[in-house]
Amino acid sequence: MGDRLILAWKETGRSPTAYLDCTVAAPTSPVRTGLVVDRLDGMSAMSLMVAGYPGTENGEVEGIHLSSVRECCFELSGDYAGRNAIHKLADDDIRQLSAEAPLPLGTLQKQSTSEDKLIRPLRPRVNPAATAFDAYIMVDWSSKSQPATGKDSIWIACAEWDSEGLIQDDPQNPTTRVSAVEVIKAKLQAWKREQKRVLVGFDFAFAYPAGFADKLNLQEPSWKALYKYFAAQVTDDERNRNNRDKFASDCNQKVGGGGPFWGCGEKAQTDWLKQKRVGRFQFPHHGLKEWRATEDEARKRAVTQSVWKLNCGVSVGGQTILGIKGLVELSEAVGAHIWPFDGWGMPSTAPATWFAEIFPSLVPPHYLEASTRSDRPKDCAQVQACVQLAAERDAAGLLATDLAKPSDLHSERLRPVEDEEGWILWCNVDLKCSIKHTEISRLSG
Repeated sequence: MGDRLILAWKETGRSPTAYLDCTVAAPTSPVRTGLVVDRLDGMSAMSLMVAGYPGTENGEVEGIHLSSVRECCFELSGDYAGRNAIHKLADDDIRQLSAEAPLPLGTLQKQSTSEDKLIRPLRPRVNPAATAFDAYIMVDWSSKSQPATGKDSIWIACAEWDSEGLIQDDPQNPTTRVSAVEVIKAKLQAWKREQKRVLVGFDFAFAYPAGFADKLNLQEPSWKALYKYFAAQVTDDERNRNNRDKFASDCNQKVGGGGPFWGCGEKAQTDWLKQKRVGRFQFPHHGLKEWRATEDEARKRAVTQSVWKLNCGVSVGGQTILGIKGLVELSEAVGAHIWPFDGWGMPSTAPATWFAEIFPSLVPPHYLEASTRSDRPKDCAQVQACVQLAAERDAAGLLATDLAKPSDLHSERLRPVEDEEGWILWCNVDLKCSIKHTEISRLSG
């Protein structure tokens, strides 16, 4: 304890370069013998195993607990035989250390030849079988009625694995839903030609509380009938002009009056659709609940809004109506698997495109902080954070559990979830206790 360590990385044909200067700290779980002096378990061990470090049979990682870590950068001049070993620092290198220069900007963050791509230093994927997916797209949707960019507009984040790690594209901000569908479609079709398995997350509800399709007199299976109905009845053009409010009003009329939709603009009010719900109707309304089972789970961890509320400060309902319209078009264009309606679990063959409902508010704050830029809105950071989270959990082998049928979902709620309501990815996962988010550098040489 208290010894000073210099961590160095040797590239082929070059002298080793020192990058980190640190001190051996007091171990939290001491190991009695050998060079290994500490033992980590839980999510800390998982983070190290994701980075490529070996684990024990008990899922622990043995190592040295370091503190007072600071960056440095200088070539070592001493004679150090062997790699992945501990050596006494030569006198000349001790003198270099006292006068070393700061780490050059970007040393641990490799830029690709394309200006709009960044290689995130996650664990390099050794082979395609190491992850369930080869690429990821996360989408923040919008219900705007005119073209828009920036805050409260559509943001699309994409990333894919290669031999270097996770390559993340610069986020795109299309001005309309029609153009967004075309951007996503082109990306998915290109990846399909490359035989990739892709996970696509959309930030809008994929369905409604059980019984809605029946109230609209649609035929079984409920979710397919509902999607077909939305595709035929909802209109949305290349200028974002749409019939969202009229569609909701027509649905209310079919259900029996006054609801379940509310929250339209003042000028869009009809005999069947109003701005306010209070004093007009309450849930359950004609047998329809306000929340799906998946939203009941999500509400334990984040503030949610009702899918029946169209706008008035919150646009979840409007986004869902217009989102399902786009979802149907995309699904038909690329042959997507809509999770979990088309089945739980992960793709077993390639190419494959998986559509999943996401709720970025469930993502731990440190992911959002790592993706935030002062010149971009929170919406952009959220979809980038969702990509990062999905990739890390995939690399750690956790997406298998995330996409599996929830084991604690009671049987009486399972059928409507699978047939009508759908499920939000990660709604039942305590992500704060999952992988410790970190930019994992390839310093092990």
